Amino acid sequence: MILYILFSWAFFCLSAAFEFRRTENFRKLDTFSLITLAFAVVYVFAPSVLYWASPDDASFTKFIWMRHLPGDAWTYAICALLVLGAYVCIYLGYAISRGQPRLVLSVSAKTYLIVGSIFTIGGLIAFLAFLQIVGGPVTAFQKAWYLRQGTPDDLPFSQFAFVKRLSFFVVPGSVFLLQGASRRLSYWPIAALAVASALVILTFMNGRLQLAIYVAPILLVMLTFRNGVTPRTVLARLCVACLMLGVIAGTKTLMQTSAAFVDAPAIAAAGSPPSANEPVHRASALAYHLPQKVVSVGLEFAFPFCNLLSVLTSPPEPRWFMDLVLPIFHLIPKRIVPIADYLPARLYELNTMTQVGAVTWGIPVDLICFGYFSLGAFGVLVVSFGFGWLARRVEMMMPGGNYGDDVFRLSLMFLIASLVMYGDPNWLVIEQFHWLFAVLLYTLLTGTKSKLAMEPIRQQ
Repeated sequence: MILYILFSWAFFCLSAAFEFRRTENFRKLDTFSLITLAFAVVYVFAPSVLYWASPDDASFTKFIWMRHLPGDAWTYAICALLVLGAYVCIYLGYAISRGQPRLVLSVSAKTYLIVGSIFTIGGLIAFLAFLQIVGGPVTAFQKAWYLRQGTPDDLPFSQFAFVKRLSFFVVPGSVFLLQGASRRLSYWPIAALAVASALVILTFMNGRLQLAIYVAPILLVMLTFRNGVTPRTVLARLCVACLMLGVIAGTKTLMQTSAAFVDAPAIAAAGSPPSANEPVHRASALAYHLPQKVVSVGLEFAFPFCNLLSVLTSPPEPRWFMDLVLPIFHLIPKRIVPIADYLPARLYELNTMTQVGAVTWGIPVDLICFGYFSLGAFGVLVVSFGFGWLARRVEMMMPGGNYGDDVFRLSLMFLIASLVMYGDPNWLVIEQFHWLFAVLLYTLLTGTKSKLAMEPIRQQ
């Protein structure tokens, strides 16, 4: 594994130098910059943590399959080539995608208010309905960690549990309201209420990643937006940031009763962690190991690297890109229309079965492994090129200029970059359906083709 670690840090230095020159000293960051950052975290930082982690670190209890890594150098060499090839193809696709940017038509603040209100109110109604389906608000917050694994089938109205997906429409709805508030000052109280509602729902439903994708653009644009900066606006921004963190902390407090949740069936199925005297297939045999907190963070991002090692050691049958179509069928509520038995296994199910066996949870599939599952190494190159091309096309469609528009734009940039880790089309279509629908609606509401070029991110 030491050869891959050396490659990964050389890759990090070269990609950082390339980005430094491409973005003019990091002053013009764009979607590809975030993709490069995602590659650095997933294929440089996380493998290094795996290499230097102690075999007895308690963090492996949640990531039991990451303890056993292949020992042959050939696997890591192919892994390095696939990572490099995927990154180069993403850039080629991104660079070639030079179509005309869209110059959006002027959309009134009232339009954003109406669309954002419909999304937000509809999402809140769906969320309240879901809370009632699972036993009421108190029971739901107590069992929030369990409900993330799925809704039990023995509930009276479990066939309507799909409404929880509709609750996520609060997220793009609140961003639409921020766009409206950036055009009319009187809309800010409504936008603030929508943002607070989105924070509660995301904290309850989805955990850290979705919350980060939502919170990071709001705070980053707020802290870097320089128009109209006064001591009063600086204080207001700090207060807003504190209030957002307070809403998240308050929601987690309500979920405190189940915060110690451990997936006991998963541990039993995967087996207990081996002791220090048992052989663990790792290249690292160092006397010094990383602190547990560093290991815990690193393992959260290590599953794409472990996925790639898994498909290289146990090559899957080609799926011929069928997973680009299957999510359409998975949108259908299966408790109402029983078609689940007629559909092929989903990617994450195959991936999980290969690495840990039959468990109640799943290991997500990343972008590179989606390509490998589809058509081997050639599939990786095709998927990576197409991903880069689409990333640039979507980026050119997005607005910029005021606070709300920049939040909308940066939110989609973060979402695109997250596909490096969560590249399964099923995750994009099912888990991010609200954003896909919002982008489609936005393109219908705005603009025409224009030859005017847009800056990747407006520098405030």
